[in-house]
Amino acid sequence: MGAESAIPSKDSVTANVDAVVCQRFFNAVVSVVKRRWPTRGQHKCYILRVLRAHGLCDSALHTIYRSVVVAKLLYASSAWDGFANATDRNKIQSFINKSKRNGYCSPDLPGFNNLCTSMKVDLFNKVLKIPIHVLNPLLPPPRQSYTAIWFTTHST
Repeated sequence: MGAESAIPSKDSVTANVDAVVCQRFFNAVVSVVKRRWPTRGQHKCYILRVLRAHGLCDSALHTIYRSVVVAKLLYASSAWDGFANATDRNKIQSFINKSKRNGYCSPDLPGFNNLCTSMKVDLFNKVLKIPIHVLNPLLPPPRQSYTAIWFTTHST
């Protein structure tokens, strides 16, 4: 009547594995069994190292770095950038510098502060130029600037 299930519990199967991450790059699936990585950034660099070992050229590696790692760093940066202190900024910048030294990203990639500033400027320009943008109604109404020209007669 009460037959027990032969399916192992989830805890016994995943006792030594934190996660299995599968990512697809250029029709190649890279599967990584993630075990106690100190940071998510090091995990991304490991994937880049595996792709380089499989013969991926530097320009494609730089494109993947820009589209995966830099996108993760800049995600919603306009919201959390003001709350980051100098220590946090230095950690992120040192991660970018280490990626440059290892050849994962192009050497002319701007610093983290410049990337955040350009993201803020781009967002603000989009809000200004697109009237149906969700943040556009939050802007104050545009100022009407009138240049008053006074005509006076001079008596001679």
